[in-house]
Amino acid sequence: MRKGDRLNVWMNGSHVGVFTSLKRGVAFEYDWNAPRISFSLPKDGEWREDAPENFLENLLPESGAAKYAMMQAVGAKSQESFDLLENVDSAGALVFSRNDEMPTIASVPPAEATDDEIATRIAAVKRTPDSWFVRNKGARFSLAGAQGKFSLSRVGDEWVWPNGAVPSTHILKPAGIYDADEVEHATMMLSKMIGIETPESDIQEFNGQQTYIVERFDRRIENGMPVRLPMEDMVQALGLPSSEKYKVSAVDTLTTLRKMDPSGRLGEEWLRRLAFNVAVDNCDAHARNYSVMPTSLDGESWKLSPAYDVMTTTVWPGLTDKLAMPFSGAEHASEVTPDHYARLADYCGFDPDTARDEAIRISDLVRLNAHTAYMDLDPELQAKLLDKIRVANSGMPSPQHFVLPDNGMVYVVSHDRDGHPVHDYWRRKPSR
Repeated sequence: MRKGDRLNVWMNGSHVGVFTSLKRGVAFEYDWNAPRISFSLPKDGEWREDAPENFLENLLPESGAAKYAMMQAVGAKSQESFDLLENVDSAGALVFSRNDEMPTIASVPPAEATDDEIATRIAAVKRTPDSWFVRNKGARFSLAGAQGKFSLSRVGDEWVWPNGAVPSTHILKPAGIYDADEVEHATMMLSKMIGIETPESDIQEFNGQQTYIVERFDRRIENGMPVRLPMEDMVQALGLPSSEKYKVSAVDTLTTLRKMDPSGRLGEEWLRRLAFNVAVDNCDAHARNYSVMPTSLDGESWKLSPAYDVMTTTVWPGLTDKLAMPFSGAEHASEVTPDHYARLADYCGFDPDTARDEAIRISDLVRLNAHTAYMDLDPELQAKLLDKIRVANSGMPSPQHFVLPDNGMVYVVSHDRDGHPVHDYWRRKPSR
């Protein structure tokens, strides 16, 4: 980027501000009546000096190889954020353009994504995780993070490639590790079963290529077309570079959520999400895997996004068994007890008894529902997952059989069926 380069920012049809390249770093200026675009970029301009640049970089892939592939795929001049983000579909509600006109269907029309093209891209990501992008003039998207993935838009009965004018509706994550797609889908179902807001996900095949696919929660459908919704992960909310995603602690997160919501409800809900990730032994639940969404245009009211990127990571040998966010002295899930949650909550100004009780409830429900969530998996994989959950919750009280709110599920106690023992499990309530 050259000094003085500009990148216009649009939100759902309205111009909201301009990023400008400086000799060192990036500046941002709001339009006078624009909504807040990030917790890290308040309207009064009181933000970290590097927050604008970090905000843009956090919308891009983390690896240099993926950025290079993206540069080639979208025909960008460089791997700089101003060039890569122009006229692309990215996380949240913002669209970017170098010129003073918003991307429209007339300027970047959608292109059909055929099953052959989708299958080719799935296979490419499986072979080389950095191969998020294949040369295709119609596909203009950006996804943050390190894992290979790509996005599509479902318009009517067709898949199309997203761009600055056409928001994506789904994210596809081909398995870089054997069975990772099925484990993530099953864990997402487990999250939903115990009452955590979780988007719809599935395992689908395109011309024989299997992939995990999840609906985007930062989109909604209006008049048959997808519309972008604002959201940001906790690294963006703190104004930090993506390289610090593992450095953000549970205390940092709770402190920030308290600033967003002094009532404490946001922080209490996050403690439940933390308890779920610990209970399923998800050791990659770093700050980029928790997000917030504003519920008011002034950015003064927030909610947690639905859960995402949840899975039992320790089921694969060689991956770390240390929590991405150690807390209260516990580095492994098996070390965590109800008192660890109470101490964390108390230190950050939240009610310790509520945190303790909710952690017990979440741990309990994970163990009670795991059999059902994993029932369609290969028996050997299912057994490994259940054992990991047993060990991860060894510091928590034995299951108390908490009853969920009526979510269409009923609890079935352990019993014998045709002379064979059947573990207790949850199942859908009979329709009649």
